[in-house]
Amino acid sequence: MLLALEIVGILSMLTFLFIGIWSFIIFNKIYGQLKYRNYLIEKVSYNLYLNNKCNNIDAEDIESHISESKNDVEDDSDKDTLKDDAINAYDFGSLSPEKKES
Repeated sequence: MLLALEIVGILSMLTFLFIGIWSFIIFNKIYGQLKYRNYLIEKVSYNLYLNNKCNNIDAEDIESHISESKNDVEDDSDKDTLKDDAINAYDFGSLSPEKKES
């Protein structure tokens, strides 16, 4: 009877030890995933905050900026120069060195 009680005690201690070790491992992994999820949620909320902050610009500011930029490019020679610059900016790889310097 005493031997059976000792065997049951040893088996129960091994069982609780096994459960304790695996529960520690599982809870440690869950904690890591929660930290990672909180980090991602924080990044998303920060980016949404910045996006909303940028979208709150007044329409008057945008219209005034557009009208100022239209007033800057009223001359036809300026338009041609801007068009040439835009073409050269996108086509710089195919230009020869002589054309790049001028």
